[in-house]
Amino acid sequence: VLPFANAAADPDAEYLSDGITESLINRLSQIPSLRVVPRSTAFRYKGRDVDPVKAGKQLKVQSLLTGKVQQRGDLLSVQAELVDVKQNAQLWGDRFNRRGVDLLSVEDEIAQQIAENLRLTLSGDERARLARRDTENTEAYHLYLKGRYYWSKRTPPDLKKSVEYFEGAIAKDPGYALAYTGLASAYVVMTAFDVGAPTDLFTKAKAAALRALDVDSHLAEALAELTLIQACLDRDWELAEATGRRATQRSPGYWLAHDHYAMTLAAQGRFDEAIAEVRRGQALEPLSVVVHHHVAWVH
Repeated sequence: VLPFANAAADPDAEYLSDGITESLINRLSQIPSLRVVPRSTAFRYKGRDVDPVKAGKQLKVQSLLTGKVQQRGDLLSVQAELVDVKQNAQLWGDRFNRRGVDLLSVEDEIAQQIAENLRLTLSGDERARLARRDTENTEAYHLYLKGRYYWSKRTPPDLKKSVEYFEGAIAKDPGYALAYTGLASAYVVMTAFDVGAPTDLFTKAKAAALRALDVDSHLAEALAELTLIQACLDRDWELAEATGRRATQRSPGYWLAHDHYAMTLAAQGRFDEAIAEVRRGQALEPLSVVVHHHVAWVH
C-alpha cells in the first residue's frame, strides 16, 4: 500500500491521506496469508511521483495499491487503484465520492475489493478481522487519525497536540480502545522529550493503557505500551515480561510489541534475548528510525 496522495496539497487534509494509508496497511496485515509491506518501507515513497510497476519490483510485491484523497468541505473523494506488478495491469480501480462521515465505509470497501481481486480465500475469522471497526463514530475516527498524524512527528509541541486529539476522540467515543492506546503511547514518548516529569507521564500512560484493556483485553497495541510502563514506572519485571509475551503472541507482526519487550529484557541484563527480540521488530519495520534507535540502545 503506497502512501495515498493528498491531491489538493491541503496541509489540513494531510492526516487523512496518511491515516487512510496506515489504516489499510493495518487491516490487510490481519490476513496471515498476505505479506504486506510495513509502514516505514511504504512511506519512503510519500510525496514522490512513483511508477507503480517499478516500485512494486523494488518492494518485491505482486500487487500494489495506490490512491489519492481530496477533501472539499465535508465532501471526500478517494480514488484507489490495485495494480498487478508482473502483468503491468489494473486489477481494480474505483473512485468514492462521499461525505466525510463515510470514511470508514470507504476503507471497508477498499479492503474488501482488494481481498476479492487478489482472490484470497479468507476464513470467517479473517473476514471478521478485515471488516472490524475500532469505532463506529466517524468524528472520533477523524480525531484519532489527527492524533496519530501529530504523534508520528515526535516533537514536544506535536506530541501535546496529539494528546488533545486522542482525548477528543475519547470524548466522542468513550469505548474507543485505540484512542486510549494512542493517548498512552503519546505520554510514553513524551518521557523521552523532557515534556514533563517522567513519573507523572508514565502514570497517565498507565491509566490510559489500562482503560484500553478494559475495553479490549487482547489489544496488542495497549499491551505493548503497558509492557514498557510496568518496567519503567512499576519496576515489576516479572509482570512486564508476562505482558510483553502476551503482546508478541497476540500480534506477532506488530513491531512495537517486540521492541518494548526487548527493552524490558535489556533492563534486566538479558541482552542476548533482548537483541533477538529487538531484531524481530527491526525485521518488521526495517526503515523505521525509531526501531534502529532502539536496536542501538539495546546493544
